[in-house]
Amino acid sequence: MNLRVSFNCFVATLLCALLSLPSQAKGPELKFTSLVTAVTQTDQESGTVGISIQGLELPIEVNGDTEIEYLGEEVGIAGISVGDLIKVESFFSDEGIAAEEITVLQTGFQQFRLRGEITALDSVGEAIFFTVTGVEIRADASTLVVPRSNSAIADLSGLQTGDDISVNGRLEEGILQARQIHTGDRQHGDIEFDGILLGISGTSASIEILTGLVLDVEIDGDTSLRGNPTAGDFVEFEGRFNATLNLIAHKIAADRDGDDDVSSDDGNNSDDIELGMEIPLQATNSSLSGKAEIRYRDRSGSIDQKLEVEMEDSAPGVLYSILVYFDGPGIEFGNLTTDQFGEARAEFEVDDNVTGIDLALLLPSGKTVLDISLVEILLGEIVVLEGVFNDQSDVGTGSTQDNTGNGANDDGTTTNTPVDIETSAILSSTGSGVHGEADIRFRNDEGTIDQKFQVEIEDAPAATTYTILVFFGTESVDFGSLVTNSLGEAEAEFEVDDNISDRPLAPLLPEGKSVLDISSVQILQGDTIVAQGSF
Repeated sequence: MNLRVSFNCFVATLLCALLSLPSQAKGPELKFTSLVTAVTQTDQESGTVGISIQGLELPIEVNGDTEIEYLGEEVGIAGISVGDLIKVESFFSDEGIAAEEITVLQTGFQQFRLRGEITALDSVGEAIFFTVTGVEIRADASTLVVPRSNSAIADLSGLQTGDDISVNGRLEEGILQARQIHTGDRQHGDIEFDGILLGISGTSASIEILTGLVLDVEIDGDTSLRGNPTAGDFVEFEGRFNATLNLIAHKIAADRDGDDDVSSDDGNNSDDIELGMEIPLQATNSSLSGKAEIRYRDRSGSIDQKLEVEMEDSAPGVLYSILVYFDGPGIEFGNLTTDQFGEARAEFEVDDNVTGIDLALLLPSGKTVLDISLVEILLGEIVVLEGVFNDQSDVGTGSTQDNTGNGANDDGTTTNTPVDIETSAILSSTGSGVHGEADIRFRNDEGTIDQKFQVEIEDAPAATTYTILVFFGTESVDFGSLVTNSLGEAEAEFEVDDNISDRPLAPLLPEGKSVLDISSVQILQGDTIVAQGSF
């Protein structure tokens, strides 16, 4: 089978299905993690970013509505370079695949990541110098060579001109010093989408996406089926294309509450709570990298909790252990074994329908994931990665958490560990038919504070003006107005950022308050509340 033609047919079929959508409507959402192969900038905000999936080059359209971030900062299309590893959240539009959000995944300042063919190689003493994509790089005994499953090159002596490699490292005294070299091919391009499950068996499933297109996916022994998905369920799909470009499911999760459809009148409770935080796992005398993420959701008294740990840049087949701290000695959370790419992931969840690692059995009595203070990854008895959650147990509990943004803990010390907190609230209709969602985000990265508040409504009359009223406890603040478009939708975004002039958030925050102090949101038409929700 011709891979390029097969995948092009898949994309073309999806694009044709979009013709049945109303004008200005989005197509099915897609998410990719991939390498940038080309960047074409047409103006300050717009252009095209080329990515590579299974060897196929795909153009991703970027415009003024695309959010592009690197290390938590808005960088625009000028901040993307060939060779970057990026995460793309996109959708099918009439013009093709359009990006909503792009996150540049790089490890830090003065570090580099390149992929390509070695075009020149020379030995100088105990070091070698080689050229990739026109850039000369130095490697020596400190450089780790990691062969992928299709490569027999396990050390520097095996490198030759013509080899296709991935390399990352650091700029040291004007020389690009290689930290790791991955030999052999690595395929990028995980796929995510939502839809209605039409049928499922032990080896396959059929999912109908937004446009009415039915996608057939394969299920194997590694597929995680969550929430006992059955025909008729709204499901979330995560997977990849195999060598013949068939969709292989990593996960199919039933979402009977319809999280992504806030317009459905399904009894959503305005007291629903969803809290989350993601932290990097910092290397301690190792070249490893990783992250840990916690999620806590209370939906009408039904509690879901999740801890996810990921690591990469290791050698393949290495066994690590996970140690999680609450307010006492660390608790063994089991092991991680890296795959052929030097990567590993463990996911723990409190959910009656999850058959994998049950988080409930590991949590101390009376504790939740919000009480986790520290995560460590160990190789034997040696800590190689660690990350600290900053007093996240106080989030949304009314306790004395420091939300002032000065990086202070309760004991007066400071921390340099980034804090990233996101919370959402459903805006339920009060009989008007208007629905929506409010989201807050608070990020503290080494004392640099970013705050964001976003409100979206839909199912409203077109060209109608509404007022946003935000409550900080008993104190209310008028956050301005929303005007719906021809589809009866409207969105307002407020951000604390010196580079953003549209709807600045800082002047609206009461003295000493942050977005984490927002307690509720009301949407009004005149003096009448049409939708409201609480954090």
